[in-house]
Amino acid sequence: MITSLSTNLSLNGFNVHRAQGRKVRLFISSYGQTKSDKIDAKMLTIHGQKMQESLRLHHLSNNQLQELISRHKDIKDMLQKENNPKEHFIDKSAKRSVDSIIKALQK
Repeated sequence: MITSLSTNLSLNGFNVHRAQGRKVRLFISSYGQTKSDKIDAKMLTIHGQKMQESLRLHHLSNNQLQELISRHKDIKDMLQKENNPKEHFIDKSAKRSVDSIIKALQK
């Protein structure tokens, strides 16, 4: 099942904040830092620590959560249905077709 990183982290009990790029850029530039991935990571950490009390956390709504749970169940059911008849196919192309569907569902 494909979900966003913030959704995956939220579902696994992590607190998540979606930082606004413009605000973070201004925060970083106020420290006189030049841009690089390493500096960005360090400055995002500092930003999170300094602004921790005022940051809004990303939460899934009940509807979003129910939709994700329902979709996950649907995919598990489809995977089960595709796995069951696989052993009964004699034709190799049919087996390959089922295998490719199973592979896609497992992602």
